[in-house]
Amino acid sequence: MIPTDDQQIPALKTESAQGWRDLAWFWRNPHLILIAFYFLVLLPMTFNEVRYHGDELFYTDGAMGMIQTGDYVTPYYSSGITRFRKPVFAYWTIAASYKIFGISLFASRIPFLLAGCLVVWFTYKISFSLLHRKREAVAAVVVVFSNIQLLTLSTRSTPDILQFSFLMASLYGFSNILFNRSKTTLNYSYAYLGSALAIATKGLLGIFPVLFAFLLSFTRRRTLAGPRDLIHFRIILIAAGVALLWFILIFFKHGFSSITGFLGDQVTERMSGSKFYVVENILAYLWALIRHFAPWSIFLALLALPEGKEKVSNFVRAHKDASIFIIGWYAIMFLVFIWANIKRTRYLFPAYPLIAIMLSAVLVRIMDEGYRTEL
Repeated sequence: MIPTDDQQIPALKTESAQGWRDLAWFWRNPHLILIAFYFLVLLPMTFNEVRYHGDELFYTDGAMGMIQTGDYVTPYYSSGITRFRKPVFAYWTIAASYKIFGISLFASRIPFLLAGCLVVWFTYKISFSLLHRKREAVAAVVVVFSNIQLLTLSTRSTPDILQFSFLMASLYGFSNILFNRSKTTLNYSYAYLGSALAIATKGLLGIFPVLFAFLLSFTRRRTLAGPRDLIHFRIILIAAGVALLWFILIFFKHGFSSITGFLGDQVTERMSGSKFYVVENILAYLWALIRHFAPWSIFLALLALPEGKEKVSNFVRAHKDASIFIIGWYAIMFLVFIWANIKRTRYLFPAYPLIAIMLSAVLVRIMDEGYRTEL
């Protein structure tokens, strides 16, 4: 039977209603659309051998060795020599991807592209946690996912972006506890398990979100959650087990020399030599902040103008604790890495998502007030 016009109207209304719901979902979740776009644009790069970075072979060879030998505790160089300079989680991540997709360049890189997407997602979540404004949070997504360091690290099978995603998870959990006093198990899990997985991925940098959160809670206890609010004994114990598991296993299997190899890479080898490199590091990292945020850093010139300085000052006054959180985290990352005798500007990336949050919020405010002036 052919339906009459009257019978077709309800169907048309249903389709129209669904269309409006789809459109409404898009406007409510533009950050998810942007993250999907980021993933699809970078996906072809996971197959690109031209962009191969030398450090990738340490982790791909180590993961293949684990699959071949069945020893998932001990990382090896391709020569068969043990490698304890970095913890094991990046090796496990690549090995798991090899098990799912087979051994290939794509399989070695796809987990790190997903980690890059997580960094973008946590940037949105942290921005909303600090400022409670969706437009600024979406703008932060745009600023951070165009960052050249994020684009580069997301297409390499090295542990940097994986660790950074866990650091962002930890900062997100602590921001919710400190600023919103949201003491849910999920937030404590983000805070402490994110820190633990960052340690298990690349080492001691993972402890800094915890130290930073307690420092803020002591110094800003009148406006933020206090130190007691940061404690969740069960989650902390689980996180400690996650962070220390590999170190305990290699100690019993290979002795104390395996631990000293890790500490040498993390601390002692990085502090040797003349300290003149500190000046070089300061200049390099300050310039990197401008270079890595291009083209958005061009707008920093606006902030140097009298009106721009006023907008920044107004933002800081209106969001004092959030500004301390952002600038304080950047200062800690900066101070940690300028003392190392190896200069890698990518090391400062854990501070970039928070800088993107502040930069985008100020720029959105300038645009809004500028438009209102014109109207």
